[in-house]
Amino acid sequence: MIGGDSMSTEEKIKAVKDEYKSKLKLVKEDLKRSKDILEYDYKKAKITDFSKEEFKGWLIKRQDSIYAGYIIEVISLTEQALKKIYKIIFDEKFKGSQKVIGSITEKINSELNLVLDYGSIKDKIEKRNLLIHEEFTISKIKGTKESYAYVNEFIVFFKDTFKDYFKQIKRAYKSET
Repeated sequence: MIGGDSMSTEEKIKAVKDEYKSKLKLVKEDLKRSKDILEYDYKKAKITDFSKEEFKGWLIKRQDSIYAGYIIEVISLTEQALKKIYKIIFDEKFKGSQKVIGSITEKINSELNLVLDYGSIKDKIEKRNLLIHEEFTISKIKGTKESYAYVNEFIVFFKDTFKDYFKQIKRAYKSET
């Protein structure tokens, strides 16, 4: 639970934003770690621990699904952060389960007279939906981009977009007080 009654709305929103950024940072670090493991040449490094080679082989076979999982995790973290912000602003739990990001941002935008370009976010959410409902592989959505680069850009997009959005929300409350 974020904050108690002693925290101001602005402080609660900042706490949610900080928690969101921290979780996205962990996802990005995990993504980088996976890439490093995939690119490491164990034979060249004269490491003969076959368990590491077997692990790398497993990762190579699973990398499309692993990368797809990062996409889903980023959107899930975004939805969770927005639900917390929603509870702070409206003092009630968000009850919807469909179009969470769109529904919450629309209500917040209306309440606080903010703007969030949902078009670019909607495109990313549709790609996530393809992973869930069509085929759980990053190859399905990345086009010609390299998998790591695609997922990294996806993470950075959400981090930057919602960092700015949370700042807008915080400023809206700051100007009210």
